[in-house]
Amino acid sequence: MISRQVGQGKSQTAAIVQLRYPLQATEQEIQTVKESMWLNIVAANAQAPAHAQLHKDSIMFASDDKPFILAGKETVLRAMTVKLYESEVNGLFSKQELLLTSEAPCIDM
Repeated sequence: MISRQVGQGKSQTAAIVQLRYPLQATEQEIQTVKESMWLNIVAANAQAPAHAQLHKDSIMFASDDKPFILAGKETVLRAMTVKLYESEVNGLFSKQELLLTSEAPCIDM
């Protein structure tokens, strides 16, 4: 598993995870994988400031047809990989922003 933190310039952190063995992409399978990673994420969140903590709904999985871009030493080329997933990342943050604004209480003055 390889992961990259994304969300520079955003109010919250997100992550793109590339699994060694691809998922069938069913919602149940995705949730199972997220749960299996969750204890490690909680431990990392305990040491991170609030804006850098990762939430379950901010975890994306790399698709098989768009693998992470790697350098010769098998390290992720972050900027190029984030650019590759730019539309998915923007969609994730747009969706989260829409959920936050729809859940915000309205005050009628």
